[in-house]
Amino acid sequence: MYYFYENEVYIFRQEINVDKYEIEQLKKQIIKNCSRITHMEYDSDYAPRLNNSLVRYYKETFVGYKDYFEESRRVMHYSYDLFIPPKLVKLIDRLLNDDASVIAEINNYNYKSEITIDDIINAKKDELEITDKNSYSEKIRILNDLEKLAYDKELNKNQQSTEEFYHKLLSMIIMKNPIMYRKKDLREFMYFFDVDIKIENGVHVSLEKNAPKTLKKTK
Repeated sequence: MYYFYENEVYIFRQEINVDKYEIEQLKKQIIKNCSRITHMEYDSDYAPRLNNSLVRYYKETFVGYKDYFEESRRVMHYSYDLFIPPKLVKLIDRLLNDDASVIAEINNYNYKSEITIDDIINAKKDELEITDKNSYSEKIRILNDLEKLAYDKELNKNQQSTEEFYHKLLSMIIMKNPIMYRKKDLREFMYFFDVDIKIENGVHVSLEKNAPKTLKKTK
């Protein structure tokens, strides 16, 4: 996998080597230790589509039947804890799929920007403060949300920042054999061979042949 980047004078190419198995294991650790956990509990006649790696304590209980015209459907009560992974997990997925363009995003990743359960609780409290005092139903809804968030906060008391795991990820991305090419020389190459060279999202360089020129016959 190669990654291309540039400055005002040069275009650079670096080879990227990663141990996908080790990074996959790191991803699992991040999901387990850094995800925001929320408890889900509801009745439904549709089974939820869940990623088993993001769910724990799954339980379903038969409630009864719900009629839809000529059809009766089984209604189940679902209860489980759902793991909501940090953005870093999505970046790792792209890296595992050989998307070299993600390198710049990984380098610029800010672990401090990840939303925590406290951020959500504070935002909900702010919402309560600005809600019209006569909007009783709205206030009750927000208070119910805060009650659930208080429960979720207890679920998240042992969760960690992604900081340590992020620095570990950086150490696992090996960039070597850098090659640089002067843009001035590149322009001369393009002119000589009548092609355009484009860097596409840092992934690869493509050559595009320009439209053929019509030559006039000389008498």
